[in-house]
Amino acid sequence: MKIVRIRQRGEVVYGLLHGERVEICQGTPFSKLIPTGEIIPFPVGTILPPCTPSKMVAIWRNSRRYIESIGAPETIDLCYVIKPSSSFIGSGKTILLPSVSHKTIFEAELGIVVGQRCKRISEGDASKYILGYTVVNEVTASDIVPRDGSFPQHTRAKSFDTFGVFGPSIDTDFNPASARIRAYQNGELQQDFAVEDLVRGPYRILSELSHDMTLEPGDVVACGSSLGIQPMHPGDEIVIEITGLGRLTNPVANEVLRCLPSGGKCD
Repeated sequence: MKIVRIRQRGEVVYGLLHGERVEICQGTPFSKLIPTGEIIPFPVGTILPPCTPSKMVAIWRNSRRYIESIGAPETIDLCYVIKPSSSFIGSGKTILLPSVSHKTIFEAELGIVVGQRCKRISEGDASKYILGYTVVNEVTASDIVPRDGSFPQHTRAKSFDTFGVFGPSIDTDFNPASARIRAYQNGELQQDFAVEDLVRGPYRILSELSHDMTLEPGDVVACGSSLGIQPMHPGDEIVIEITGLGRLTNPVANEVLRCLPSGGKCD
């Protein structure tokens, strides 16, 4: 089933996606999801990220093709960055380019959605802890990473508001084994790679990650991107598509600086 999260009559609810219609549910997919029988047209304008993670973990350098292109070895350990909850947006929302960056890129990725708390699980048991999968655009202000030569700023570069894009649904039946991940910029294909390109697959990623930290229900793990990432520009439309899983569509704009009340600084 495909699970969505929407705003309806002023309330946030979960629903089951059936083509162009949504069946409203009570509860959550992490406790018990109960269909109410109420069915509405797919609410494009009120679609939300399909869950509320405590964190998004973005896996680094996990593409064989990319590693080969730069002549680098595979990473010994699982390498990753954590994105804060303040960065999360869903399909249809605008990606904001921060004024402090001149090169903000999109990265098409498969997202794992954790279904239950897990710690120190084996690769063989990993599937038991996965609720489903989602589509991720793991946005990065790439020119910020090397800005301070004494400290690569990976976390800052990936943590701006609107940089953790995922959705529009969680598919609990999706099998990623033969899927392809594609990114389109204004309709032009920029990324096209198979899940098989990943050095570490979803089960191995979840197992290794759970030996470092406790993963909570709803946490999202972005499995890594491949060749073809491009800088974004105001007015762009970025579409990330994973065959059989869904399409994540977002416009792009410059951030608008706002001044805080009572003489505060502009942000």
